Amino acid sequence: MSDLTRNTASGAWIKDLDMGDGFHAERVAVGKQVFTLLEDATSTGLGAGPVTGGDYLWRVEGAFGGATATLQYLGLDGVTWFDATETDGTTPVTLTASGAKPVGIAQGSVVRVELVGGAPSAMNSVIGGL
Repeated sequence: MSDLTRNTASGAWIKDLDMGDGFHAERVAVGKQVFTLLEDATSTGLGAGPVTGGDYLWRVEGAFGGATATLQYLGLDGVTWFDATETDGTTPVTLTASGAKPVGIAQGSVVRVELVGGAPSAMNSVIGGL
C-alpha cells in the first residue's frame, strides 16, 4: 500500500511505502524534474543529469532544417553515447520536426540530444518528469 503526502518543510512529495508487515516503512522523496538538453542550439547538446529514473516527456522545438534529433544516453564508460530506443528496443527515439515523445529514463542516466544532418537552428529541448 502506498500514498503520497506533502513534506511541510520542503514542499516535496513524499511516498510512504508500507510493506504490509506492520514494521517496515520506507520514505522516498518523489518529484518532477525538468532538464534542459538544448537551448537555442545549432549542434549536438552537452549531457544533462544524472536523471532520476522514471517516465518523462521529451520535447524538441526549433527550425530543424532537415536535421534529425536523437535522444541519447551516456554509456557506463563515461565516453560513449548510445541512442535511446523505443519500447521495441531497436528503433532510436528521434524527431524530425517540433514535437514530443514519452520516454522511460533509467536511474542515474546522463542524456543529451544529438543533431545530425541538415541545418538546424534555434533548437530547444527539455525532458520533464510525468
